[in-house]
Amino acid sequence: MIRHHVAALVAGILLVGLIPAQDLIRLKGGATFEGTIVEQDASSVVLEFEGGTMTFARNQIASIKVAKDPTRVAAKKALMTLSRFPDHESFHYLYRDGRRVGYRTMSIKREAQDGVPGYVLRDRLVFMERPGAQPDVDLLVSEFVDAELRPLFFSTSVTSGPSSRLIKGDREGLSLVMKERSAGKLYESTALFRKDVEFPRMLLRRLAGEPPPEGGYPEFRVFRPRDATFGRVSLARHVERIGIRGRIRDVLVFRRKLGERLLETWLDMSGHVIREELGSPRLVSLRAAKSEVLGFARGDGGPEGEDLGLEVVSESTGLRFLRPDLAWELIPGERRGAVASLLRPGLRATVDVLRIDNIAKDATEEGIALNVLSRMERQSTEFRSDGAFPARIGDRSGLRWSATCYRRGSRVRTLGALVLDQQGHAFVILCAAPELNFKAAKPAFLELFQSVRFLTPLEDLRDPFDLASGGMDGK
Repeated sequence: MIRHHVAALVAGILLVGLIPAQDLIRLKGGATFEGTIVEQDASSVVLEFEGGTMTFARNQIASIKVAKDPTRVAAKKALMTLSRFPDHESFHYLYRDGRRVGYRTMSIKREAQDGVPGYVLRDRLVFMERPGAQPDVDLLVSEFVDAELRPLFFSTSVTSGPSSRLIKGDREGLSLVMKERSAGKLYESTALFRKDVEFPRMLLRRLAGEPPPEGGYPEFRVFRPRDATFGRVSLARHVERIGIRGRIRDVLVFRRKLGERLLETWLDMSGHVIREELGSPRLVSLRAAKSEVLGFARGDGGPEGEDLGLEVVSESTGLRFLRPDLAWELIPGERRGAVASLLRPGLRATVDVLRIDNIAKDATEEGIALNVLSRMERQSTEFRSDGAFPARIGDRSGLRWSATCYRRGSRVRTLGALVLDQQGHAFVILCAAPELNFKAAKPAFLELFQSVRFLTPLEDLRDPFDLASGGMDGK
């Protein structure tokens, strides 16, 4: 009998040894929860268990007991050897068409998952109508790679009002097993995950720390956790000196081509994101101070609708357009007829906006455009143009043309546009860049054309108090 009890006791001890050690969280209300702590920061702790995950606010927790798991201890020691990327976090504002619409937080951290040491990158985008408001959309993406930066795991959660969606993916050899939970239903799928596939965010982080190859980068295969799709991306990179938030700094500019879209990511020399176009040049994130962004999230982050100062308004003419981004320097017009100019030093690209007065009453748009092209031809050599054609310029009809020529020994390509305001004044927009840089600058040129609007000129915008004073004086 004793022998049987001893055998049962030994078997029980062996079974306990096979059960993974559990972390224990005790709340101030007395409730306890067991599982594995997978994430924690100064404000919250995330506990994972068989049924899912739970997030606890720090101010709810009375105590935390971390299990002594030999596997975890070994992984923690292995983390000490990872030195490729130090832990880092950054905070950003989100802008759409130059107007602030939310905030973004990014972090890279050394962690161990399932005993494997590596790096986890978390990227959270929060869109809100005003500072401190309930988020309209809250998107959180986590990517985990091993020490060799091979993708192993990802998760994407999207919350919009009462709706939510969670996708998790685990890489098992050459397979990616994905589980999606949405509208109370669970969907599972498996996809082929080739050895050369990378996460896009970690790909840029890796390339920022390596010299570019001669002849440029090859095309990369990527898996985008944000929309859970595979794809290919072409990259080009250069160093550019820019002025941003009052500071002049050198940045690594990566141009990412995904299908027909051409987007930019600016990194500092440590490989951290400063500015990034997200899905479209119209939506960008811009790094800011942590205290500012957290204040905005709480509702005390400054005036609503703060913008980037991208809008250019000529009050005397009523013309309004948008700078494509902060890298384009604004130069007010000084000579007669010049409204404003833009300069992108890194591309040697320019935009000149001109107003033509003293137009004959019977002049046509085609005639004015022909006169402009003739002037361009006289000021250059080997001038060629395909002539002007009807096109939409901002909120009204106008003309567009393209031209090539030699100026100061360089071959230059120009996109031109002509549009008339309601008073019959002609406005000419000339966008030029050296031929080698024209392809990179062209999306910004077209974006500027689309942003053109005409407002009421300054002489028609008298202050209400001035009007009241005028009325009193006239009595």
